[in-house]
Amino acid sequence: MTVPSTPSRLIVSCAHPSEPSSEDAARRELLEETGLTVGELHPLWSGPRPYEAGFPHAVTVHVFCGTTKARQEDVVLGEGRAMVFVPRDELLDRELAVSSALVLSLHLKST
Repeated sequence: MTVPSTPSRLIVSCAHPSEPSSEDAARRELLEETGLTVGELHPLWSGPRPYEAGFPHAVTVHVFCGTTKARQEDVVLGEGRAMVFVPRDELLDRELAVSSALVLSLHLKST
């Protein structure tokens, strides 16, 4: 398996005007990027996007956590880069984008 040389990111999206909530946007983007669906989603973090060169910063980020029974072979490459499942104890050892590192650190501390 080849891991991209650019920093790893969480699946991200902007809400469409027709979507009633950020959770709806999260579900849509997961399906578009990976071909996966998820049951219950739990709000994990919401706040201004951390500074990262080249990205808009005047946006509020909504991050959700959900579980899936999917396996790596169930992932379908959609709009983005290939998604990979990473063991929990290896998450912070990867090169992560600024927002991803912040959110994953918060999540790991809370569970």
